[in-house]
Amino acid sequence: MRVTILFFILCLSCNLYAAHIIGGDMTYTCVGNNEYIFTMTVYRDCDSQTLFDSESGGTFETIGTVTIFDGLSNIHSIVDLDAPIVESISTMDEEHPCPENLNICIEKGTYTFTAFLPMDINGYDISYQRCCRTASVNNISDPQSTGFTLTTNLGQEAQTSCNSTPVFNQDFSRFICVGETLSMDLSATDNDGDELRYFFTEPFRGGGLAGSAMGPGGGATDINGIAPNPDAPPPYASVNFIAPLFTAQTPLAGDPIVSIDSLTGIISGTPEIFGQFVLAVTVEEYRAGNLLSSVQREIQINVVDCDRGICVTSTNNTISKDKRLRLYPNPSTGIFSIVQTDYNIESYKVYDLLGNVMIQDQRYVEQIDLSNFSAGIYIVQVLNTKGKLVNGKVVKQ
Repeated sequence: MRVTILFFILCLSCNLYAAHIIGGDMTYTCVGNNEYIFTMTVYRDCDSQTLFDSESGGTFETIGTVTIFDGLSNIHSIVDLDAPIVESISTMDEEHPCPENLNICIEKGTYTFTAFLPMDINGYDISYQRCCRTASVNNISDPQSTGFTLTTNLGQEAQTSCNSTPVFNQDFSRFICVGETLSMDLSATDNDGDELRYFFTEPFRGGGLAGSAMGPGGGATDINGIAPNPDAPPPYASVNFIAPLFTAQTPLAGDPIVSIDSLTGIISGTPEIFGQFVLAVTVEEYRAGNLLSSVQREIQINVVDCDRGICVTSTNNTISKDKRLRLYPNPSTGIFSIVQTDYNIESYKVYDLLGNVMIQDQRYVEQIDLSNFSAGIYIVQVLNTKGKLVNGKVVKQ
């Protein structure tokens, strides 16, 4: 089987481009007599130049592997993955049918493999690693050289009871809307009827750029390569979130903070910053108070402008007035004037591309002064008197 790829661009003008891995998870089903069927799902952007692992037909073909470790981190076996079943994931959203210039196309690669795992009181760790992430991810540092690990654990209690892990109920949302209350379902179902608990957790690193044109040297299958073989043993290092605004528990920040309900798996809150964001959700499975398994799903979310004013209507094919914030001159050496039409401003914030708040104030303004800041691109966000967040991009020369 093989792997995935992930993507997105910082949604300043809301144009997206393809890149590498954008998420995935790994689950297993016990079929009895120490035999387990594993299912690994990997998500990628349709337009990526990189194939799924073990997928044929491209210039660069890589055989994907999953490494099974005993509980002492010794290699038990290595599984060569067959080609995945690949399917396109719909990006349609009935409530927001046409976010501005949104051209998201995602493919899901599903791998399955079977493993015979004799009873071991120390359990097993099953892991898959691949590099790399998209350079435009906003909430972690150095994403382009930061790899990705999917892993699951088969503990003693799970082996004894022939347990099967919970399975996520649906594919994750491809985009969410800036300034709108979020309700994203990352719930799972457990066929054994066990109790489930949900948490934001640390996404894992894995692999690196060795074996690529950008690499420091070495081979693609090295531990720090683009497709390690064997995969590295646990424990796994976490990605580096850009704190304090972004952490594993606050991966999208927001006001109110985007969070997950521990009982339902529903993610809620109001994202305030355009961009591309990595997060991980772990669902833990309990039976009679005992932890049997945990499954982690990593996803990459696009926060975009979903204002219906930018949509082409199906009845008259006219385009409604652009609701984005207008500032001029743009670019500018420092002073940007705000163009106002049908609203006044109650408050404003200015962010850099890392999501840091550079300026904020609770007052009416007609100009934004960035004279004392470095040259670059900044996001200006205002709350207007109609209670709407309005966003714009400026270039400081």
